[in-house]
Amino acid sequence: MDSIQSLEEPPDNLSWEDLDRSAYLAVGQGEMHEGFYAFRKFTLKMPSLWPLALIFWIPGIQAPGRVIYCWIAVNRYRLCHRGISDRTRETDSVSRATLNDDC
Repeated sequence: MDSIQSLEEPPDNLSWEDLDRSAYLAVGQGEMHEGFYAFRKFTLKMPSLWPLALIFWIPGIQAPGRVIYCWIAVNRYRLCHRGISDRTRETDSVSRATLNDDC
């Protein structure tokens, strides 16, 4: 599993902007999950996150889950309370501008 910081090039069919806006999880041959759905799938892959899986896999949780994921994605740098580089500031302003887009 690679973080965005360790990549030299974005994965096929994704841009740096896609990766800045949302999390992606590749789980097989060409199968890719984005945003809320990536995190939800990740809860099944990591034993320490299994308690969250009980919530993230409740039927009907997708709609509020996507909204909450988008809010966290847009506000992630503020929530982390860490120094922000110039590239991060630019990315964060782009993310805020696209809040109504699917995250």
